[in-house]
Amino acid sequence: MALKAEILVREFNYNGLTLPDPGATMAPLQVRDMYAAAYPEITTAEINGPEKKGNKLVYTFTRAVGTKGATLKFMPKEMDGLTFVTVQPDGIDHSVFHRIAKALKPKIDRLGELIDKYLFA
Repeated sequence: MALKAEILVREFNYNGLTLPDPGATMAPLQVRDMYAAAYPEITTAEINGPEKKGNKLVYTFTRAVGTKGATLKFMPKEMDGLTFVTVQPDGIDHSVFHRIAKALKPKIDRLGELIDKYLFA
């Protein structure tokens, strides 16, 4: 049985688009970073593959779905006709977050007073 050598061409897919291989010497991560200039949202995409399809090695850039870094929690109360939304960062001790918020509250309140005094007076 004879061995057959075959040259496989790389292909990159993103969001339904076929992106040509910019250079065989570039790693898939470098290719993703290069295409980020045209498609900024690709910077956080996961690289899947390669998958062999005919004479091609196909890599797929898959965008992350969802939110990162914070959970939005809607407060059931209203004050002055406004609905309040709190943003709580994921992955940290909430007591730390509350201590920081408590320390910042007087400064935020003072800023509100200055805005009311100078912009709405």
